[in-house]
Amino acid sequence: FHADDVEVVTGIDVTNSETLSEALAGAGAVIFCSSASSKGGKADAVDCLGVENVGKACIAAGVERLILVSSLGVTRPESLAFKFTNLIGNIMDYKEQGEERLRAVYKGQDKLSYTIIRPGGLKS
Repeated sequence: FHADDVEVVTGIDVTNSETLSEALAGAGAVIFCSSASSKGGKADAVDCLGVENVGKACIAAGVERLILVSSLGVTRPESLAFKFTNLIGNIMDYKEQGEERLRAVYKGQDKLSYTIIRPGGLKS
């Protein structure tokens, strides 16, 4: 991604609050698009606790906007997609809990904000 004012940072351990402050230093916005995978990180740690950790770290660092890429399936617990994805470590349940925790973290914030995006399908 080419832009003069955009830095792409990968490989941050969102389950470890200590790694986040350095990674977020000086950021004006953060896009969180991480999820549990076979390459590392379980759903409870990444999609729930990790989302909460990043929200708290963004507030501590004064990041103006956090964008969370979640899943459309979160809003459709009776759908086949929700049920199928939930077979893999309850990912959808933990994504929903992560969104709830993010709302709680930002409750009362009047200068910093977040946005939750729920795409219908992602590849890679």
